[in-house]
Amino acid sequence: MCAVHGDDVELVGRHCKWCGASFAVCRSCYRGHSYCKEECRAQARREQCVRANRKYLAGLVEKERRRDAAARALAYRQRRREALAPQPRRRFVIDQRSDSSRLMAEIPGEMMRCLVCGQRGEVMRWLS
Repeated sequence: MCAVHGDDVELVGRHCKWCGASFAVCRSCYRGHSYCKEECRAQARREQCVRANRKYLAGLVEKERRRDAAARALAYRQRRREALAPQPRRRFVIDQRSDSSRLMAEIPGEMMRCLVCGQRGEVMRWLS
């Protein structure tokens, strides 16, 4: 939790590297946040792993590539078997803000809430 500095705390504004949404984090909670929520972080990580795997496979010779693909396919099938339990339905929320509302959120001095602890404060600066 943040240390309370009166009623308001100083916030650092950021834009999510995955979806572009604006969010703010107070200075005491800030640890280099780059994503607005766990789903965005997970999507970015998944894409990073896909790129790394492609780069890795590009360096293998054909026989090794086939053996590696067979091992990955086996691991995938095992994960799918384990995940056959019924999953709760996910609900998606679509951001319907116009670009102008995102630009309005970049004005220093705007009041927002910390993404981590929820304290209300004033955005002192925006980081890219």
